[in-house]
Amino acid sequence: MHLLRARAIQEQYDVVVVGAGIGGITAAALLARQGLSTLMVEQHYLPGGVCTAIKRRGVAMDAGAALLFGFSPGSDSPHRYVMNVLEEDIDMIPHEALYRMHFGGGRSVTFWK
Repeated sequence: MHLLRARAIQEQYDVVVVGAGIGGITAAALLARQGLSTLMVEQHYLPGGVCTAIKRRGVAMDAGAALLFGFSPGSDSPHRYVMNVLEEDIDMIPHEALYRMHFGGGRSVTFWK
């Protein structure tokens, strides 16, 4: 295998995570942070699983899990916990509305915090 010869992939890992959805990415990052050699494999060309967006006819739409919340200072959300363990900065843009959907003809629905 060319990737093995190029040493892009090791011959052995402590952990293999199947699936690069939000859970797989989180698990792989936390395991690697603990010093385990970790391989994450994904069948799709984009990571994220259902936590992604699709584009059709020039319009981008959330494909599934798109709401990430609980990042305010002092929050005890699982998202903040994981990012703290990984020692990653969180760059969030606060929005007035929790979620907003736009329909044809100028109609929209807004969900407030």
